[in-house]
Amino acid sequence: MTDVAASMPEAAFSSSGVDQAIVRSRAVRLITPALLTLVFFGALVLGMTGNVALAALPIVAGLAAVGLWWLPVRVPLYAVLALGLLADVGGPVPVPASNPVLAPVRLLKEVLLENLNGITGVQALRVSGLDVVLLALTVLLFARVLARVPESLDTPPPLLRPLLLALGAAFAVLVIAELWGIGRGGDVRQSVWQIRYVLWVPLLSVLAMLVVRTLQHVTEIAFVLTGVALCKTAIGVYVYFWSLRHGHGVPHSVTSHADTMLFAVVVALWSAVLVLRPSAGRLLMGVPALVAMLLAIVVNNRRTAYVSVGLALFLLLLHVPRRTQRRALLLLAAVSPLFAGYMLVGASRSGGVFAPAAAIWSVTRQSDGSSDSRDVENYNLTLTLRGNLPLGSGFGHMYDEGPAAYDLTDVFAQFRYVAHNSILWLLAILGPLGFFVLWLPIAVGTYFAALAHRFADAAPRASTVRIAAYVVIATLAAYQVQAYSDMGTQGWTGTTLVALALASTAVLVRETGAWRGVPRPSPHQGVNA
Repeated sequence: MTDVAASMPEAAFSSSGVDQAIVRSRAVRLITPALLTLVFFGALVLGMTGNVALAALPIVAGLAAVGLWWLPVRVPLYAVLALGLLADVGGPVPVPASNPVLAPVRLLKEVLLENLNGITGVQALRVSGLDVVLLALTVLLFARVLARVPESLDTPPPLLRPLLLALGAAFAVLVIAELWGIGRGGDVRQSVWQIRYVLWVPLLSVLAMLVVRTLQHVTEIAFVLTGVALCKTAIGVYVYFWSLRHGHGVPHSVTSHADTMLFAVVVALWSAVLVLRPSAGRLLMGVPALVAMLLAIVVNNRRTAYVSVGLALFLLLLHVPRRTQRRALLLLAAVSPLFAGYMLVGASRSGGVFAPAAAIWSVTRQSDGSSDSRDVENYNLTLTLRGNLPLGSGFGHMYDEGPAAYDLTDVFAQFRYVAHNSILWLLAILGPLGFFVLWLPIAVGTYFAALAHRFADAAPRASTVRIAAYVVIATLAAYQVQAYSDMGTQGWTGTTLVALALASTAVLVRETGAWRGVPRPSPHQGVNA
């Protein structure tokens, strides 16, 4: 009985037992009249107005709808998430709004990432375009299930139940904290802004888990992220040289703080590929990608990036064979005098080739105004936590300020509603128990990725599984670094990367058979995925 019940969700999303020829024949009979109707209306509009573009609109819209209906949902999902990552820009350099390079990216940001009331004038639309598109894709996925249109032939989704339970518990805790905060007089409008991104983590993770089903799909994610990161690198380099050329000097940053995590994840990905699966072809792809990411990190000038990359490389050292570990340690010992000399010289310099050294030193010294304000903010967050034990303040409330405080109203009017240190801030909002439940998917995802890495030899593509498992672990680690240092939970970049990492974890567990609750696919499954 338990086995039958456990198999029902997977059966609902698979095409097992469905005659594909019958499904496609039925679809052709339904679609053909619809397309002919659209062509008729297009010709009618053309005859009445003479406007070719207006007449083509219903035909183009119909073809787009048919394409979305038949494409696997993961394809538009990858596309919209990639556009969301690309649109997340906001450096302080005053590049004009009419700039031909950045204007399309800014328009994309306005449409996808900012509230739609800004471009529609409808004040009730306090949701972003990405919110709407993701909900629409969810509806599309379930509509395809009801219409028995296969999402991925013969390959059910890898529903990793412990991870699903953790995601469900995290979602429930967020809803309870929202109700608790509003019940205590919290500001509903501010609470929606506070909770939006952390609430999407479990929702987007489950959606991704339903459509990311095979190791090939996980590989597609790697190439999508690499492509987006290279585009962000090009944007960053352009902004950097634009700032120098127009007399603004070296910019403080060039894209966004959230790109720290994206660049670190792509560094982890290609470092693992070159270490664990070296070949001439991968060298031709991996080396330029790594060079581009390091250039992006330097021009974006975020010190957290160096911490994230260092942590990712340390984790890689833990996940390579012992022989490779010994060689890496010998190499590190050989270059350590050069690195020490570079750091010593860079201790008194801040520009040019010594910019990375200055950024690393700033992490340890913490003597600038930004670090001081963060220390004060962290102290105030601990006061908020102590004053709201054990349940936390709930959403919709500002954090409490003690005797020491920085007034950031001029640069960030809502600074007391969302703190820079997301971990301490969520602890203050949810309390210790609530935060533990919220963070449970991160811990569960890391555990199962490590388990898949351990059992990688049981998979047909063992080296690919090892690389993917390591990248998942590095991604979740980078998310926590970003969350502790700089509002890492408050943006689509962190949300997207965590959701894709957790969905990939479920695939890896099934590939290796590391968890009996997720049966391995039969050899013929995934061939047509």
